[in-house]
Amino acid sequence: MSICVGEVIEVRGTRVIIEAYNKHNKDILFYKGKRYQGIVIGSYLLIKRGMQDIACKIEGEYLDEKKCNQENGKITYQRKVTVKPMGYFTAEDDKFHQGIKFLPMLKDSAYLIHQERLESIYGIKTSDFVIGKTIKEDIPINLPWGKLFASHIAIFGNTGSGKSNTLAKIYTELFQKKQQAIKKSKFIVLDLNGEYTGEQFLDNANKNIIELNTRNQDNTDQNKFKLPETEFWDAEMLSILFKATQN
Repeated sequence: MSICVGEVIEVRGTRVIIEAYNKHNKDILFYKGKRYQGIVIGSYLLIKRGMQDIACKIEGEYLDEKKCNQENGKITYQRKVTVKPMGYFTAEDDKFHQGIKFLPMLKDSAYLIHQERLESIYGIKTSDFVIGKTIKEDIPINLPWGKLFASHIAIFGNTGSGKSNTLAKIYTELFQKKQQAIKKSKFIVLDLNGEYTGEQFLDNANKNIIELNTRNQDNTDQNKFKLPETEFWDAEMLSILFKATQN
């Protein structure tokens, strides 16, 4: 069994509050040869509920000044940790399943999660498609590249949060590690801000850059996107072109 660090004292929907033991306030702990992440905001705890271990993300902690204990003449306040369920481990396969299928109940015990289970939460061990590492735990983030590029994806975030860098990293890994697997595929990047016209993704010798500019009067071939005749004389293509506006 892992290190028990507290118990559930309140459940309100998906918001769970744990009364944490004050003695467990280290960032990293080692127990029976395994490395455990301590109670750190952004990391995970496990809550035992029957045969399932519910993985919960730590969102915050605070001291409840209304409840205190006195030990050896020293007053200590009740430490509370707010967590949110993110998934669960089953006893059958011990694999992480994402989604809120099980919720904790009062008096359920909370445990620290060891490194191996953290790795299964953050990525897929069998994949060699690594796009980075977590900041706190230094765990590689592995993605199932076959499923990733076979579906629609979107990257959201505030300005400067790293959307462009994330996109560049994903496709750089794809072109560098999976060249044989994608040799029959073609990729078109519509780069409205000119962020990837340098050495991103691939070196310039292995990609074709077309700089389109409606304000440029230069009629050289490099500023044109050529359409084959078979694609131009297509009903759908012509309907798009003839409905085009200045915008």
